[in-house]
Amino acid sequence: MTEGENLVMALVDRTCDPRVIVRRSALQVLSNLITAFPSSYRRSILLVLRQHCLDPSSLVRKQVLLSLTNVLSAVPPYDEWQDDMKEYYEEVEESWLRGVLPQICDRDTKVRGKALEYTWNILMGRTSEPPNWRLIRKMEILRLLPFLSEAVSSWAEDKHSLGKDIWPSIRDYLHGENQYPAWLLLCTLSEHTDLPDASSVKDHF
Repeated sequence: MTEGENLVMALVDRTCDPRVIVRRSALQVLSNLITAFPSSYRRSILLVLRQHCLDPSSLVRKQVLLSLTNVLSAVPPYDEWQDDMKEYYEEVEESWLRGVLPQICDRDTKVRGKALEYTWNILMGRTSEPPNWRLIRKMEILRLLPFLSEAVSSWAEDKHSLGKDIWPSIRDYLHGENQYPAWLLLCTLSEHTDLPDASSVKDHF
C-alpha cells in the first residue's frame, strides 16, 4: 500500500472520530485531495463525503456541503471532459446532487441556508450565464426534482423578483438541445412565482 493510500485510510478513519473538529478537518482534507488529484480519486471518498451530509453535527454538515460544492466547481464544462475522467466527473455530480441538494430540507436553519446558497450558485450561477441544464436534467433521472421545487420556493420567498430575474436565462433555451431541462425549470418556477410575461410562453409551444 502506498503512502498516499495510507494517508487516505487514516483520514477516512478520522471521519468517524467522536470529536466534531477532527471529523470536520478530516473531511476537508479529503475533499482537497480529490480536487488536487482527481485522476487518483477513490469512489469511497466521495461516498464518505456524501454520508457526512447527514452528520449529527451541523458544523460538519456545513463543511461537507462546502467541500462537495468545491469539488463539483472544479469539474470542467462537459465539452472539455476527457474520456478517462468521465466516470469521475459523473460520480462527483451525483454525489453533489444526492448529498447537498436534500440538505435544503435540513433541520438546522444555517445548514439549510448554505444548501440553498450553494444550490443557487451551482444551478443558476451568474445571470449572464445559462443555468446548469445538465444537472437539472440529472435531477429528474435521480428523482430529486422535489428538492428543486423546495429550493425555488425558498428563493421566491427571499426574492420576489425571482421570476423576472430568471426568465431571461430560460427563455432562449425553450427550443434546442436543452429545451427539456429548460421546461422543467420553467414549470418549477411557475409553481412558486409569477413570470414577467406568461403569455409569451405560449409562443414557445
